[in-house]
Amino acid sequence: MTSDRGERTHIPKHPSFVKILALLSQARWHNISVLALSQYLAVFFVLNDISNWKTVITDWVLHLIVLSGLLIVAAGFLINNFYDREKDLINRPNRTLFEAYLDKDLAVMLYLLLNAVALVISLAISVRAFVYYLVFVFLLWMYSHKIKKKPMAGNLMASFLAIYPFFAVFIYYKLHNVYVALYTFLIWTLLYTRELVKDLESLKGDLLLGYKTLPVIIGKLNSLKYLRFVLAVDCVVFVLFYRHTYHALPSAGTYALCVALVLVMLLVSTFVRASYTLISIWHNAFRLLIFIGICFLAIESQWSFVY
Repeated sequence: MTSDRGERTHIPKHPSFVKILALLSQARWHNISVLALSQYLAVFFVLNDISNWKTVITDWVLHLIVLSGLLIVAAGFLINNFYDREKDLINRPNRTLFEAYLDKDLAVMLYLLLNAVALVISLAISVRAFVYYLVFVFLLWMYSHKIKKKPMAGNLMASFLAIYPFFAVFIYYKLHNVYVALYTFLIWTLLYTRELVKDLESLKGDLLLGYKTLPVIIGKLNSLKYLRFVLAVDCVVFVLFYRHTYHALPSAGTYALCVALVLVMLLVSTFVRASYTLISIWHNAFRLLIFIGICFLAIESQWSFVY
């Protein structure tokens, strides 16, 4: 009996594979995958002629640029979870408890390691790349540590940081296509609006822990009114893009028009009496719209012909 008890005490509580799964969850592997996909779609179908795919595949500098960005983004998710664990226990307890299998000390070590590896890789590219990604690391830390808790500024910075890795690829290829810049702006508007929805979704935890987000400062009802205003502006922006680009970029224009229609439906749904119960649906809708928008980078075949 004693022997059995002794053996049981040596059974590890948290097997390694569970910690790996917790790490992948904390690092938001699905978000990282979508980011990688979007960057390569932009490179293959927007910044290059698809017939030059062999040149792109063998461009080691491009792959290092993308890898550096992905490692820093993964590290950013880790440090963000580090600061938000108490809030997340309130807003999404099940996933947070699972992610807690990866203890905080190890998460911080991995955060430092991922950033260090990314910066070393960027230095191998160039000093300018190193400085660019060093700024990225600093901004992600500032966002997680301080700015995230501030109204408006947190939403703006979060949406900006989401597209920051794209600029590295755009700079590398010396982008001068104004339509690509406008399309990127469209995606940014969806990212920003999604951040507003996320604040509504996490209001309970933000309120209890003193996060000064917009819903905490001005209240849930006023935040909903502001969301309606932003949705209306988004609709106008997408319709204008459709109107001015449909003939030159038919696929991207069609996407913009479809998004405008979805945004109208989302706007109408905010006036439903039980609209607060739809917040998670709004969040998932924006995630889907953003993903489809990324896919349309490949679907649109006229990028390289329009400047």
